[in-house]
Amino acid sequence: ENILLPADIPAPRQGGDLLVRRFGVPVNDVLDQIQRRGARLSLLILDACRDNPFPRQGTRSLGGTRGLARMEAPEGAYIMYSAGAGQAALDRLSDDDPDPNSVFTRALLPRLTTPGMRLRDMVLEVRSEVRQLAMSVGHDQFPAVYDQLDGEFLFIPAALTPDPQLPGAQASCAAAQSVWAALQNSEDETALTAFATGYAATCPTLADRAREQLAALQDRELLANCESLAGEDSVSWEALRGGNTRAAAEACRAAVEVFPDDPDALHALGRALQAAGDHAEALRWHRRAAEAGNSRSMHQIGVFHQHGLGVAQDYAEALRWYRRGAEAGHLMSMSNIGYLHYNGQGVRRDDREAARWFMQSLHGAPGRVEWVREHAPTWRRDTLREVQRILQEAGVYDGALDGVFGPRTRAALEAYANLD
Repeated sequence: ENILLPADIPAPRQGGDLLVRRFGVPVNDVLDQIQRRGARLSLLILDACRDNPFPRQGTRSLGGTRGLARMEAPEGAYIMYSAGAGQAALDRLSDDDPDPNSVFTRALLPRLTTPGMRLRDMVLEVRSEVRQLAMSVGHDQFPAVYDQLDGEFLFIPAALTPDPQLPGAQASCAAAQSVWAALQNSEDETALTAFATGYAATCPTLADRAREQLAALQDRELLANCESLAGEDSVSWEALRGGNTRAAAEACRAAVEVFPDDPDALHALGRALQAAGDHAEALRWHRRAAEAGNSRSMHQIGVFHQHGLGVAQDYAEALRWYRRGAEAGHLMSMSNIGYLHYNGQGVRRDDREAARWFMQSLHGAPGRVEWVREHAPTWRRDTLREVQRILQEAGVYDGALDGVFGPRTRAALEAYANLD
């Protein structure tokens, strides 16, 4: 009997076949469940190693055998294994193989979305390709097939012949409707392209919807590419400045053309230009992102004014933008307000106000603990004394208000960061 096993199933002790049955799924049960629901065609494709993973532990052990049982397909069923009985299926061709899919699956996938390819023709091609790939590394693997199917089956017809029993537009789209039902929420660009091409003449309405869905997916990819190259959460400033600025700017310009009002795309473009040193142009895009509600761009505009990047240095304007970012919940904007008070830039020097803003950026933000460990030891004793006072009022510090950054103050800061 063939049983599908979860990858992390523990090896059973001698005679422990009950464990395997409890955690495994008999293949015959899968087919039985499908056919009980009235399916006229049951197609089961298993990319399984067909190997018994358990070591032999005695004469009644489950382990030690090589290859699984031959299957007799019930009527109306078509079963395909990635390897023959007694063979092991290859996950990869070598340790350096870059393909994430197994040898069998990489041969199968492109054919599932080839218009006009009949099931049996597809299987012949897959079996031949798998055998050739396996032989190239000295391995014996030939997918097994158990066929009790009457008639032909295609995943995607090459073109549809309208049913003369159905009038007009209804006839041209009758078959397309059933295919579209499976594709309408799909993100498979190959399948959507094949559908749009295959049904362009016979069902143009659904073909147009497939093209629209494909365009929306490609648009989302533009935005994802921009954010992956320049996004603040995924790429450090050092990495961005290290050679990706041009690629990031080009990707984000393309995304902004499609999503002209998307605050994240606008911010990412500003960030890429900022890393490239084009501060005036970066500031323009950060302003657009900030007006669209992006708090990270509000913070960056504050940075530009605080340090005079692409604009005249203006501490009051920096403070205004940091306050906007803080109101939107941006933690670094809060800590930068603290530093303006700490240094007396644009406002009078005020240790209490500096401490208040430092602690506001830390409260309930455990991710900021590392920032505190790095910066707090450099603060003046008067500032640290105010920090200790805030920690004491929050009930996480009972030491002296001495302005010394010792172990108790450090522990209290970490506890403060974890307060709800």
